[in-house]
Amino acid sequence: MSQPAWALAFPGGVADAELQHALWRDRAGKLVALRLADGQLLWRSAQPLVPLLLGHGLALGLALSPPRVVALTLEGAAAGAERWCSDALPWPEWALQLEATSAAMDVQAGWLDAAALLRWHLRPVYTGGAAPGPARARAAAAVGACLLDLEAGQLRRAPADAVNAVGADAAAAAQAAAPAQTPSADPTVLARQVLGGVQYSLQQSVQQKPPANVAGLVQTTLIAHDLARGHLLWQATLDEAPRKAPRALRS
Repeated sequence: MSQPAWALAFPGGVADAELQHALWRDRAGKLVALRLADGQLLWRSAQPLVPLLLGHGLALGLALSPPRVVALTLEGAAAGAERWCSDALPWPEWALQLEATSAAMDVQAGWLDAAALLRWHLRPVYTGGAAPGPARARAAAAVGACLLDLEAGQLRRAPADAVNAVGADAAAAAQAAAPAQTPSADPTVLARQVLGGVQYSLQQSVQQKPPANVAGLVQTTLIAHDLARGHLLWQATLDEAPRKAPRALRS
């Protein structure tokens, strides 16, 4: 099997290899498509999706319950419109209850020739009782892979070596190829990464607007800095939602 072109890690989502576009997941779980040249927000998906892959004029996201791959048109007159939706992925029944951000769900996506390769490593969530041993935990895990054609998103059997490579070793290899996160002492910075000489910082702050909105607004912003020239390229507000009021003290 030729080496897949895995999705490029990006703060809060993924980017394409050419650093032209990025996908980010907002607080409601919906995808936000960005043009990285100027920070322009292209569209926001109608349904919650996990960002998977960008390229070939498509943005791929993972829908849950049931797990399916959804392809959205990236740009143009039909930007953000659903191009196709795959059949349900062959996941076990217990995996259908996993949360999109759960550490028990490791899903990787990449381009393999003219198809999208998807592979997964799913682990049951511990719900109490006697903790399973390592051997039992490995036996209970679900691993698999499939190919999706770009025309209609039909599921096809993945090469045997793609399936055999699924798991912790494959995840480590994919992460090793991804750019490292840049630490920050600023508590408002959720994630920071340098890609192509540009530092992308995902920041969250509370905007106070009393008295109409006493609790304030939680605003998530992506900021791009040109490191070589040392100046701001752009900043874009990705998400804005009312701040949750603190829980009332028990009497």
